[in-house]
This record gives sequence, structure tokens and C-alpha cells, in this order.
Amino acid sequence: MSDAPAFLDSPRGRTFRALRHVGFRRLYTATMLSQLGFWVANMTNQEVARSLSAGSPQALGLLVMFMHLPQLLLAPLTGVAADRFSRRRIIMASYSASASLVALLAILQHAGLLTLPLLYLIGLGIGTANAWVGPSNMAAVADSVPPRDLASAVSLGSVAMNLTRVVGPLVAALVLVRFGPAPAYATFALALVLVIYLFSRVQLRAVRRDTSVESVWGRLRTGLEHARERHPALPVLITVSVLSVFGVSHSTLHPAFAQHTLGRPELFPVLGAATGIGAIVGALSTGVRGKPLSLRRCGRHVVAFGAALMLFGLTRSPATAIAAQVVVGYFYFSTLTMLQTLVQQEIDDAKRGRVMSLFGVGWGGLMTIGGPLMGQVAEHWLSTPMTIFAGGAVCAAFGLYRWMGGGDRPGAPRYTAAPE
Repeated sequence: MSDAPAFLDSPRGRTFRALRHVGFRRLYTATMLSQLGFWVANMTNQEVARSLSAGSPQALGLLVMFMHLPQLLLAPLTGVAADRFSRRRIIMASYSASASLVALLAILQHAGLLTLPLLYLIGLGIGTANAWVGPSNMAAVADSVPPRDLASAVSLGSVAMNLTRVVGPLVAALVLVRFGPAPAYATFALALVLVIYLFSRVQLRAVRRDTSVESVWGRLRTGLEHARERHPALPVLITVSVLSVFGVSHSTLHPAFAQHTLGRPELFPVLGAATGIGAIVGALSTGVRGKPLSLRRCGRHVVAFGAALMLFGLTRSPATAIAAQVVVGYFYFSTLTMLQTLVQQEIDDAKRGRVMSLFGVGWGGLMTIGGPLMGQVAEHWLSTPMTIFAGGAVCAAFGLYRWMGGGDRPGAPRYTAAPE
């Protein structure tokens, strides 16, 4: 007889409890595969942009802007759609569009026809497809498990994202060095075909759909009001936004940092892999500890994240830079896992898509601002290392504000669902 059920009910097995549910297991497998392909394509896009622009930080920032702009602009539509229509069908349709566009990149690159403007344009299309996936996928995680296993599902989701963040750059580096960008794009396109099949087999629990007749903007306003009512959802969204603009956007400068500061452009994928290694440990540690979640606890992690980012900006040693990225990854994704769990526990199913679309805007959509901003500052005002250092300082200061109780509302009602 297997000891797995007993382990999952123990404190040490808390992180893995969501794996008891077959719907979550299928969703988890599909998400891991899609994220693995995403990182391969993302690293390939950055490498192609670097080679076409001679390592220009501004060009790299523009690529990030085009990839994430749809997430910012389409949030009112994608969040409402996730609450009103089948989340599984939205995900499958979006991945079908992504597969077609990535296949086009592979063809253009193989034929020697891919230019920087074309890369931006197709990147905009892929970003549009990803914008539709985001809210539905995050909401589907909650649909695949009972409320008591939600923290486990969110934690495992972060682990999957960051495991692929480690493996993806390594696979990308191997494929890029051995075969070049076109096969790397083709790898992602084939992975998406399998992802679509896996999602066709996922069954999610029935949830109450929003059947109101409000306009799109009215529904978005309702989502914002819901976030404001369900403390700490609104402070969580603000914290994610600050981290995105001033913190995670520093990854836009990784290719330029590796080439111009460290003098070793081949370390670019290694920096991404180091971040992912730390991120896996950070996401897992959040689920294993089982400590009560709070804005103050998140603030402590944001301070540590900012300090590690400042160290990364100051160093000229490849070994120190890689070590600093491990720490950056640990504290960023431990914070992100806590923040997503905090907000997912507090919101209603009928409004989950809208609120999580706002979470997605803060997490990825605002890189549309942060990426170009860091590229512009690094190219025209500060150096690349000092731009990264300044971003880390902003994050550390904001984290200290949260740590000291800024934005918290002691005694505010909590709506966390009771365990089943």
C-alpha cells in the first residue's frame, strides 16, 4: 500500500496536496510544458534581438514592450472573458494562435528573412495570445482544486514556472549553440501542439459564471471594487506592480549586462537559469513552511530581493553575478507565490478572472513600462549596472514600507474559504 496519501496529509507534504486531483495534474503538466517552450522562445527572441541590434539595451527593451503591451491593454477584455466563458477553450484557442506565430518565426529565421521590425510585430501577436491565456490559466488553477488545496496549487504552479525557467534557458542555450534560432522556435511550436492536446483532456470543476449585463468597463470596475473590498487584494496588486516595473524588468538588460559588463555574452542564459534555480527553492519554501501569510512578511522578502538586485548591479564578477541572481530568484518568487495565494484566497469565483487579470497586468503587463524604461535609462542616462542598482533600491525601499505595516488594514474582514 502506498504511503503517498499519508505523506500528503502531513505538514511536510503540504506543498504537494494539489497533486491528489487528476484535473490539477493534467493542468500542471500542460502548464509546465507550455512554460518550458515559452522560455526557449523567450531566450531565442532576446538572442535574435541582440544579434540584430548589436546588443542595444533600447532594442531589447522595445522587444519586451511589444511582448507585454497586449497584457496591459487587453486586461479589461481578457479578465471579463475568463469570468464569462469557458476558461479551457480560451486557453486552447490562445495556444493555437501562439503555435502558428512561433512556427512563422521559425520559417522566417530559417529563410533569413527575420528582421527586427518583424520580430517586434510577431512578438506583439504572441503577446496578444499570451494575454488571453493569463487570467484564464490562473483562474483555472483555482477551478482544479478544492479551497483547502489552493495554496498548494499556487505554490506548485510557481515551482513549475521556475523549474522551466531553469531548464528552458539551458535547453535554449543548447539548441541555439548547436542548431541556431530556427530549431529553437520550432521546438516551442511543437511543444504547444502537445499542450493543446493536454488541455483538451482537462476537466475543471463547475463554477458560478458571471451572467450580469454590465459593459466590459463596468465589469472591470466591479473587479477593481472587489479587489478593494477583499483586503489585502488591492495592496497585493500594488506590490506586484512595483516589483514588475522596478525589479523583474531588470531581466530585460541581462543580455547587455552579460555582454558589456561581464564581458561574456554567453553567460546570458546562465543568468536566467540561476534566477530560476533560486525561484524554485523560493516557491517550494513558501509552501513547506506553512506560516501565516501577511503583507509584512511579503515586505521582508521584497527588501531582501531589492538588496540582492543592488548587489547584482554592483558586481563585475561572473560568479558573484550568478550567485546574486540565485538570491534574486529566491526572494522574487517566494514573494510572488505568497502574493498570489493571498489574493486567490480572498476573491469570489465569479470575479476571479477579472481580479487575476489585474494581477497579470501588474506581474507582466507593466513590463511594457519597466522594460523600455530600463533600456532607455541604461542607454541614455545611467549605465546598465547602475540602472539595475537603482531599480533594486526602489524595491528595497518599498519592501521596507510594507514591512513596517504600510498599506495594511489591521482588523479588516477576511473572506478566505473554509477548508473542505
